[in-house]
Amino acid sequence: MATKRQIETRLRKDTYIKSLKATEKLLFVYLLTNSFTNIAGVYEIGIDEMIIDTKLLEWQIISILKKFEEDWKIVYKKNWVYIKNFIKYQSKNPSIIQGIVKEIDMIPKWFLKEIDIQIPVSKDTKYIKAKKKITKKYEVDTSPKPIIDKDKAREALNRGRWK
Repeated sequence: MATKRQIETRLRKDTYIKSLKATEKLLFVYLLTNSFTNIAGVYEIGIDEMIIDTKLLEWQIISILKKFEEDWKIVYKKNWVYIKNFIKYQSKNPSIIQGIVKEIDMIPKWFLKEIDIQIPVSKDTKYIKAKKKITKKYEVDTSPKPIIDKDKAREALNRGRWK
């Protein structure tokens, strides 16, 4: 696990982040930067650890995590966290991609089925969907899939048409 995390300064200008309450911002940034976070943005952490580090109450953390999931930002199930779009903001050089695949290999199969993780396969932002573990024992859907901004997709569906 990396000992340093960089956060884009544009995070503060993000409309979603600006809409969050202080406790929600605290937990969001904590989930991006805590010592369990890895290059894939998928890791195991218990609520008790979050309580100790953030000083938030258990009910606050559970409530905020539910909000993040409803907002399609973060998934938290059985002590596993998946930060959507985390990989999107990583460098796409071969060693980073290899590190992402290595981390995804360690995700429990049941959790991989719960999340819609996209794996970069090249610098030019082609992605594959990880349906199962990546090791040679398993198959992967290798057809490149475009990344769809789910917020824009939801808005388009609500309007009844795509732009």
